[in-house]
Amino acid sequence: MKFKLNLILKDDSSKIIPINYQYPLSAAIYKILDKGDAAYASFLHEKGYGKGYKLFTFSDLKGKFRVRGDRMELMNNQIELLVNFHLPEASRKFIEGLFKTQV
Repeated sequence: MKFKLNLILKDDSSKIIPINYQYPLSAAIYKILDKGDAAYASFLHEKGYGKGYKLFTFSDLKGKFRVRGDRMELMNNQIELLVNFHLPEASRKFIEGLFKTQV
C-alpha cells in the first residue's frame, strides 16, 4: 500500500534539514509504527521478515530546496513524501500510529 503524505510546516524554524536526512526519516517512520503497535515496530526493527527485510520503503523528500553546506533549506512550507508498505498489517499499524494520539 502506498501513502502520499503532504507535509506542511507551521513555521519557518523547521525549514533547515540535514542533507543526509534518510536515517532520521526512517526513525520517524518507526516511531509512527511504534505508536500503532510497539511490539510490531520492535519486531520490524530488530528482525524483519527473513533476511532482515523490513517490507517498507520511502521516497526522497519532494520539494524545492537550496543546499547550504551540509544542510538543505526548504524554499516553501510544503514537502511531499511517499511511504510504501508491502504488508497490509504494516500499513494498518502506520495509519494507527499516525492518528492514535492526535487531537
